[in-house]
Amino acid sequence: MKRDFLESLGLDKAGIDAIMTENGKNIEALRQRCEALEEETRTLREEKEESLRKTAEDGAEIKRLRTACEQAEAFRQNVITELIAEASPASGLAENEIRRLLSEEAERGAPLREALARMKKADPAAFLTEPKPDRPIFSVIHQSGDGTVDFLSDPRLGS
Repeated sequence: MKRDFLESLGLDKAGIDAIMTENGKNIEALRQRCEALEEETRTLREEKEESLRKTAEDGAEIKRLRTACEQAEAFRQNVITELIAEASPASGLAENEIRRLLSEEAERGAPLREALARMKKADPAAFLTEPKPDRPIFSVIHQSGDGTVDFLSDPRLGS
């Protein structure tokens, strides 16, 4: 508010001074409130930026940990597959059950070779006594020209 405006209204000096003082108090209170809001806005912006930075860092860490977990799981499955191949399960069903049990043992942090030894001791029928051959053994049916059928076996079968 301008003093000239109040003088043009015909107010005396004491009245103008009282109005200007009261107006100054109101303006100062509003100025302080405005400064407080500006400071609060700055603080909130800084907190938001820090939060976004932290979220990005956390996201990168989560991604790194997820990748590490996936790699560890792949390694564990490879170890289990190698142990199963060495153990020579008697059938596909036995192999699936052995894989499931070894996976459970791995989840508990148990030594897998010891777990496999316990399985062999508990259920020897689930395992072949001879290791699996390097290549499949095939029996071949051969029909000769005279209509007779011959069974030809891999020499490793002993027949």
